[in-house]
Amino acid sequence: MILFVCSGNTCRSPMAAVLYAKLSGLEADSAGLYAAAASPASSGARSAVRNYGCTLEGHRSQTLTPGLVAKAQAVYCMTASQKAEVVSLWPEHSAKVRTLNEKRDVRDPFGGDDAEYRSVAEQIYVSVVDIIKTDKLKSRGGTKR
Repeated sequence: MILFVCSGNTCRSPMAAVLYAKLSGLEADSAGLYAAAASPASSGARSAVRNYGCTLEGHRSQTLTPGLVAKAQAVYCMTASQKAEVVSLWPEHSAKVRTLNEKRDVRDPFGGDDAEYRSVAEQIYVSVVDIIKTDKLKSRGGTKR
């Protein structure tokens, strides 16, 4: 299982998890460092992922736990500061904690308009595609060009 982490688990990490699951066919989950339990995905996030044939209608937020981190094969955080926090909380799992996009943080669209959510969903989509391609190359023993 691949785990995606953000702050509240209502926007970025649920979008990343459903996009990853759809594109890879593999199991994905999401959690938030400061999530309130059982909150639905934001309406903007639900709308943005529909453009990719995904749904977040049944999503309920969950707080990141040691068990989720331990179970995950890889943990992708939306920002460098979230990655640092996860590593500081569970240093024994630091080797599998990464940021979704190593070049820039995925900004939080919470409270933004539909265009903001679509933009963030596109950024997440591109990053997820890169992760899947990289993982496929690694599993074949190849290198990324």
